[in-house]
Amino acid sequence: MRKISIILVIIFFTIDFTNAQPWKRKRWEAIGIIGVSNFLGELGGTDDVGGEGLAGFRDLEFKTTRHAIGIGMQYRMGEQFYSKINIIHGKVAGDDKLTAEPFRRWRNLHFRSPIVELSYNVMFTINKEQGGHRYKLKGVRGRKSLQMNTYFFAGIGGFWFNPKAKYNGKWTALRKLGTEGQGLPSIKYANYTITPKKNTPLLLS
Repeated sequence: MRKISIILVIIFFTIDFTNAQPWKRKRWEAIGIIGVSNFLGELGGTDDVGGEGLAGFRDLEFKTTRHAIGIGMQYRMGEQFYSKINIIHGKVAGDDKLTAEPFRRWRNLHFRSPIVELSYNVMFTINKEQGGHRYKLKGVRGRKSLQMNTYFFAGIGGFWFNPKAKYNGKWTALRKLGTEGQGLPSIKYANYTITPKKNTPLLLS
């Protein structure tokens, strides 16, 4: 699946003030992001039938944990206003071989996928930042105490992913294969009609 869900055009709004203030000297900040990513779903997961309790968290497979890294840039628009853009890359995976639950293991499904996320937001802080340092040094300006703050932010983001499975030794993109029955003719069973629709899961009507 080589389709970007959302294409963003990012515009940084700048505000200029006539008074020279300390925060103006440090408007730009670089951001580094290091973390982990994981898939929570029904591939692999719990080893017992009907064990999807605790809101499904028993299906979490720590063996499929992958990296998540990112970079960003923050611009200080005003004394209490910030503008920030981030791009993050992570990986997720799932595999029925990791469970002893017989039905899932017999199903033998697996996948892996990169995830690339682009986001932009603006942020407002309630309290103004204090200048100086936290240490009490004679004749040197410092902060009164450890500062805590409250942030409000709003923004927009989009992500791209491309799930693949290994078939005949080659990783193959799954989106066009209709792995949930997309594109098949309708099937009547008892009082139900199973109607696979293009690019959507099976539906009961």
